[in-house]
Amino acid sequence: MHAALDPPAHCSVGGTAAGPGARARTRTDPARRRPAEPHPTDHRLRLPRTLPALRGDVPHARRRPARPLRTGAPGADRTRSRPRRGRLPLRRTAVTGLAHSHPTRGTSAPQEPGAPHPHPPPEGTSTMHHTTPYTATRRPAPRRPRAPRRRALLAATAATALTLLVAGCGTSGSAAHRIRVGVSGDSTEWDVLAKEAKKQGLDVEVVPFDDYSLPNKALAAGDIELNAFQHLVFLAQSNTENGTDIVPLAPTTVVPMGLYSKKVKKLADLPDGARIAHPNDPANEGRALRLLARAKLIELKKGTGLYATADDIAANPHHLRLTPVNAQQTPRLLADVDAAVINDGVASLSGIRAETALFKDDPHSPDVRPYINVIAARAEDRNNPDYAKVIKLYAGRPVQDEARRTSNGTAVHLDLSAAELAKELARVDRQLKGAS
Repeated sequence: MHAALDPPAHCSVGGTAAGPGARARTRTDPARRRPAEPHPTDHRLRLPRTLPALRGDVPHARRRPARPLRTGAPGADRTRSRPRRGRLPLRRTAVTGLAHSHPTRGTSAPQEPGAPHPHPPPEGTSTMHHTTPYTATRRPAPRRPRAPRRRALLAATAATALTLLVAGCGTSGSAAHRIRVGVSGDSTEWDVLAKEAKKQGLDVEVVPFDDYSLPNKALAAGDIELNAFQHLVFLAQSNTENGTDIVPLAPTTVVPMGLYSKKVKKLADLPDGARIAHPNDPANEGRALRLLARAKLIELKKGTGLYATADDIAANPHHLRLTPVNAQQTPRLLADVDAAVINDGVASLSGIRAETALFKDDPHSPDVRPYINVIAARAEDRNNPDYAKVIKLYAGRPVQDEARRTSNGTAVHLDLSAAELAKELARVDRQLKGAS
C-alpha cells in the first residue's frame, strides 16, 4: 500500500497558518466530525474525480469538473465527483471486495485486505477510491411482454370471435332469432303461444296494434316478422293499395260479424230510418253490407262482389241510414246509433257478448271463407322453418282453448293448407280488381 501524503508545510493540522501572510483558519477535529456518506435512498453515484476509467464505464456520463465535497479523512483528497441532478439513474450495488477498472487493462479480481494492488494509481494521487463500497451499474430497463404470449392472446381472441360469429349465423332461425308477431288488440291466445314457444327454444314477441292499417305496413318494413289480425279480403285490399307482397301461411280462426244494439233486443224491432254504424275500410264494409243483405234489411245489386259499397245497394226498404266509421270505433257508437255492425274481435275487447247479437253470419258457410283470419308473412320468408313451428303451435290445444275462451266460443279454427289459402286469396284479388 502506498503511504499517505504528508500535508503541505504551510498548513497546520491544528488550524493556524504557518506561512507569512496566511489567513488564520480553523478546522474541526477529525475525531468529532461525521464522515460524509450517501443517503441510503440516494441511488445516484458520486464518482471520484480521480477515476477517469470508472467514469468512462458509465454510458453517456458527462466529464464535468467535480464540485468540492468535504470528507472526514484528513490528508485525503477532499473532493469527489457528484453527478448533476437529473442525469442517468444508477443503482447502488454493494461489493464484497475491492476492484479497480481501467480502460485498457480491464478489471482485476477482488483483492485481499493488505495485499498490493496490481495496478497502483499514479504517484501523488489519492487512494480513497480503492475503498469505495459502491460500483456503478445501470438500472435495468423494464422487460417487454414476450411476443409468443401476445400472439397466443390474439389467437385466442380471434378464435372466440369466430366461434360467436359462427354460432350467431347458425342460430339465425332458431332460439337466437326473435319472431315478432303483430296482432290487433289484446290477443291473449298469442301470449299463450309465446309461452309454449319458449319451451321449444323460440323467442316469440307479441306486438299489439290499435289500427288495422298498421300491422301490414310494419310487416313490409321489417319491423315485425309475422302478423295475425286480418282475413283474406283485407289482405288482398292491403296488398293492392300499398304495393306489398304479403302472403298467408296458415289459418287462425274465422269469427262471425254481428249486428249489435243497446236499444232493441230483436232484429224485427229496428225502426224504419234506423241509423246503423259499420266499418269504413273496403274489406269490412263489403262484409257488413253483405251481412245486412242476408238479414233482409237491404238488397244488393246482382253480381256484387266482396267489396260492396253504398253504391251497390239496390233497395233499402227500411230507409236505413248507414254511417261508415273506423272499425275500432263501432262499439263506442252503440249509445248514439240504433245498431252497429261490429267485428267479433272488436266486440270481445269491448266486453260485448256474441250471443247478444241481433244477427250474425255463419262461420261454416262457404260465403265466409274469404273472411278466414290468417297468419301472414313476407313472400320471401314463407319457407322459414321457425314460422312452421309457430303455425303448429297455434293449432295446438292450449292456444285453441284460449282462442275459444276469449271469443266466448264464437271462434272456429279451420284446417286449410297454405296452397288452399293462396288459391282463395287469388280469387279474392280477381274480384277486387274486377270491382275496381
